[in-house]
Amino acid sequence: MKVLRLLALLTPVSALVAPQVDYATIDPTLVPAFGIVPGIPSTSQPGSYQGANGTNIPCPCPPDRDTFVQRLEQFNAVGKAFDLPLNFSTDVSDMTAATQLGRVDAERFTIGIRPCFNSSFGFSKF
Repeated sequence: MKVLRLLALLTPVSALVAPQVDYATIDPTLVPAFGIVPGIPSTSQPGSYQGANGTNIPCPCPPDRDTFVQRLEQFNAVGKAFDLPLNFSTDVSDMTAATQLGRVDAERFTIGIRPCFNSSFGFSKF
């Protein structure tokens, strides 16, 4: 009976393991710089950090740029980020408005759902 309980406990964990997927590299020039220096404590709200225009953010964001691009590549390979569909065009020559909006949405879903890759609010490894 203990073996069955152990298997029941292990099954959900194995279901959460992401499959290994080959993915296309994203040219970093297609991903804009965040423009925020991570880890600067807020002067107006203890426990928060400074975001754009002095706005408080809940963690030392943004994540490392290379880590973010790698995560974006992984999400793009499977066509979704946390069950939200995304489509990041890797075609550097395609700068149409529709393509740019698709890229912005993919970036927003990637950073917006798990904003802090390097803190207790998010995850540190893939």
